[in-house]
Amino acid sequence: EYDPAKTAGETIAAASEAAAAAAADEALAKASCEAAGIEYDPGKTAAENLAAANGAAKAACEAAGVAYDPEKTAAENLAAASTANASAKAAAEAAAKKTDLSKATVGVTKMLYTGKALAPKVVVTYDGKTLVQDTDYTLTYANNKNAGTGVAIVTGKGSYTGATFKTFTIAKAKNTMTAKAKKTLAVKASKLASKDVNIKKGKAFKVAKAKGAVTFKKTKGNKKITVSEKGKITLAKGLAKGTYKVKVKVKAAGNANYKAKAKAITLKIKVK
Repeated sequence: EYDPAKTAGETIAAASEAAAAAAADEALAKASCEAAGIEYDPGKTAAENLAAANGAAKAACEAAGVAYDPEKTAAENLAAASTANASAKAAAEAAAKKTDLSKATVGVTKMLYTGKALAPKVVVTYDGKTLVQDTDYTLTYANNKNAGTGVAIVTGKGSYTGATFKTFTIAKAKNTMTAKAKKTLAVKASKLASKDVNIKKGKAFKVAKAKGAVTFKKTKGNKKITVSEKGKITLAKGLAKGTYKVKVKVKAAGNANYKAKAKAITLKIKVK
């Protein structure tokens, strides 16, 4: 706009600066449109063309998954988007070259319950080649403590991708029960003259470290001597004097992690 308060020289200088700025804006707008791959529209102002280029750059950044920076030119934002796209393409090509482990053969050894998390030996082969743990794959486990079925999970690494798994057996451990008869049980015949005599389990048997419920069963001996399932011994009234041997099977039922166990022991009972 012409300013009558300014001299002719000042007016000419201002006009020159404005023309230079407009030319610079137009050059930036053209360069931005070219970088964005859109056509510069001479029917629009430089600002309008620049806005179109920046819009295209912003869309490109969003598509590439990078942040659009309004402080940068369209060309700079487009360069960032291009770099991200190139990286994504390279990663995709690298992934495509990796071998999928889903078809690998996995072997796992059978284990025995110990009360601790188990890490059985695993052998992974693919197309006849034995793979190396922590180089070709990583290994994790699930359900690997209690007796039953555990799972070994193989996940590709390095040149391998994908994952596969193999179940393995965790067998029950042997029952730790120990059982034996205590010293010879002595009973006075006079007590048996008029009534039955009962002997508590604790006086006759010593059972320790049993896994599961413990039961007792008489398998051999005088018919006047009985043994209950809970281990109580009963001597029937009138049992004559003498030394008797009674065979008893002591059984621990076991549980989810331990097998059942039975042991035959012999009780000695002296009626005097």
